[in-house]
Amino acid sequence: MIELLRDDTTIKEYLPIMGQKGYISAKSSNYGWFKNKDYAIAFVVDKRAIFKRLIFMSEVVSLDGKDVSVNGEKEFLESIVEFIKEEKLVDLIYKAHSNVIFKSCPDGAICVPWGTFVVELDCKDDELLKKIKPKTRSIIRKAIKDGVVVKESKDIELIYNIIKDTMQRQNSIHYPSLEYLESLVNNIPQNVKFFLPYYQNRVQGCAVVVFDKKRAYMPYSGSIARPEQAGALRLMHFEAMRSMYKLGVREYDFVGTRLYDFPGSKFSGINRFKKGFNPRIERGYSFKYIIDPIKYKLFNLTSKTYLSLKGYNYIDPIDQIKLEMQNKDAILWQE
Repeated sequence: MIELLRDDTTIKEYLPIMGQKGYISAKSSNYGWFKNKDYAIAFVVDKRAIFKRLIFMSEVVSLDGKDVSVNGEKEFLESIVEFIKEEKLVDLIYKAHSNVIFKSCPDGAICVPWGTFVVELDCKDDELLKKIKPKTRSIIRKAIKDGVVVKESKDIELIYNIIKDTMQRQNSIHYPSLEYLESLVNNIPQNVKFFLPYYQNRVQGCAVVVFDKKRAYMPYSGSIARPEQAGALRLMHFEAMRSMYKLGVREYDFVGTRLYDFPGSKFSGINRFKKGFNPRIERGYSFKYIIDPIKYKLFNLTSKTYLSLKGYNYIDPIDQIKLEMQNKDAILWQE
């Protein structure tokens, strides 16, 4: 029996920070949680013109203290799909937020491998630095020697502009709004930090980190077009990890990665950057589920037309991953 909640009061203690009201309400004014007696999951609904798509914002969490089983998660997700169809809530279940990794996919979904890189923060300072791979460790030490300084900041407009410029250079529309970043400061001031690395008093990039008692998540980061010190961004993440450790957080999640990529691709370079911190890879799936095929096709056509006029080439993210997996040079990331 699926229940739709519009407040997280009764389940907040089980939810990661990125599934709690403070975070997801910064994403959309239309949000909620599906639950049954065993599990819960957070979502937002994005409405564009006549189209409505649902985006899961957290993984499936257990409400009884037990681990989420593969079969239990699958049955829960399939019950949610049936509930959505019966209530005609949305036209499409879109790819989940990047932090979300499923153990399974509901029948009828279009499913792709998905994962994330997680660094264990089980030691501090020099010991943490020694765990990092030698090349990245050497780059971080040089950044320190060269005088790079990492500062916390609440200059939201500066952070927004750095992330926006980074995404635009990558021909991507997936950057956060200024209002979203401001809402994080207002909604979860004790659970968000913004880090900026400086070299010779010039900012080199930024990272947005949200965190709960267990895990820190880095949903957005960016850099200036030509960083003047090669290790500034790596030092930024290292200092963010140190900051999280001091707060009692024991995991640093780089938030989402494509498990398949190929040499020379944008994502291959990003993954190499993250793997320099010697993380573990958490593996699972992401998916989309088309509720209304006609409106889905119309949504895709409208999105492609609108964004092409702005200079962007839109492709559904699940479809893009499937295409990249078919590349003859595509490889599966290993530990």
